[in-house]
Amino acid sequence: MAELKKKSSSPRELGEAISGLFGHLHKTELTYERRLSRYEKEVQELKELIRYLESQNEQLKRRMEDAPREFRNLENKLREANEQLVRAYHQNEKLVTALYEAREQIQALKEEVDKLCAPPSGF
Repeated sequence: MAELKKKSSSPRELGEAISGLFGHLHKTELTYERRLSRYEKEVQELKELIRYLESQNEQLKRRMEDAPREFRNLENKLREANEQLVRAYHQNEKLVTALYEAREQIQALKEEVDKLCAPPSGF
């Protein structure tokens, strides 16, 4: 560029200066195209990331909307399980009582059988 400012430049010098300027512009254009290509690729990757994150966001929203209903279902299941546990406990208590009564009856019957099987006392 400094060469262009000289007042007494020869046509050859001017041609070389213009050629150098075009060479510089060509290099600048290639650099610009490479940077533009890189930026376009980065923009595309960011768009893909945005689509992925939007998809994840929608899934999380649905899960958040479903959470209260699922929580109520779990509460109902827990309440039913507790009720079943209480019923089983009471049934177990009844069975324990029945077993003790049966044991006492068996013991009484055994004593009766022993009395009946014993030799007469006058013997």
